[in-house]
Formats: sequence, structure tokens, C-alpha cells
Amino acid sequence: MLNQCARVQPYSSAKSFNDIDPVIGPLFDQFYISLTKVGVNVGTAALATFEVDENGEGMIIVAAAYLASRGDSVKLCS
Repeated sequence: MLNQCARVQPYSSAKSFNDIDPVIGPLFDQFYISLTKVGVNVGTAALATFEVDENGEGMIIVAAAYLASRGDSVKLCS
């Protein structure tokens, strides 16, 4: 049962919303590989979040998340 959410950290950033596509694809790919290597069952549902950097640098912070479940040895945030 996929009842938890795994979210990648650190985040990636883009200069504008037009620059998100080249950032988010590799972010999801690497995150998926990292999760499966440590035994996390990753679902097909994925979520990307975008927020403006509050430090005033004008960057867009991009994060990736998957619905997931874990084995006993893997900790996920819920």
C-alpha cells in the first residue's frame, strides 16, 4: 500500500518557469533511482512543487515527490 510521500532534498532551482522542464525531468529520474536502490516501493503518482525563492534572488525552487511505501529498514516522512 502506498501510504506515504517521499520528497527529494536538496531541491533544484530554475531561473524562471520557462526553465523548469530541463530541471524537473532529471530531478525525478535521480530521485526514483535513489529511492528504489534503498528498497522504497515507488508508485506511479508523482508531484512537483514550485515556489519562489524568498531570499529575493528570483529563482524558482523545484521539488519532486512520489507516493511510496517502505520496507521496515527504510524511513520516509509521512
